[in-house]
Amino acid sequence: LKSAVMSCKQNPDESIKRFANHIRELATQAYSDDSARKDACLLAFIEGIRNENIRVELRKEEVDDFRKAVSSAKKHEKIQSEISIKSQPIIPVLKNNSVTFTENRNTSEINRSPVLCVDTTA
Repeated sequence: LKSAVMSCKQNPDESIKRFANHIRELATQAYSDDSARKDACLLAFIEGIRNENIRVELRKEEVDDFRKAVSSAKKHEKIQSEISIKSQPIIPVLKNNSVTFTENRNTSEINRSPVLCVDTTA
C-alpha cells in the first residue's frame, strides 16, 4: 500500500480536491504513524499532480504541510482555469434570427434581427 500512495497520479478528470482525498484515504490504510502518513501525503500529492505548473509552484513555495499544499494547489488550479477561460475567443453564431455569443464557456443569447452585409465594392 505504501508504494500505491507514492505512485499515485492525478487522473485527467480528477479535481485537486478529489485527488487529495484519494491520497489521504490510501495513506490512512498504509501508514499507522501519523507523522509518516502526513509526510507521505504531502510528497505523493505534489509529485502526483498532473499539472506541471502547479507542481513547480508548490515546490517553489516549499509547502511543508499537506493541507496547505492542497489549498495552494486549488488556488493555482483556479487561477489557471480563469486564465484559460479568458483566453478563449468570442464566437458569434447566427441561428434562428438570434445571435449567440459563446464566451468563457458561458452562453448568452441576444435576440436580434439578422444583419445582412452587402459587398458594395463589386
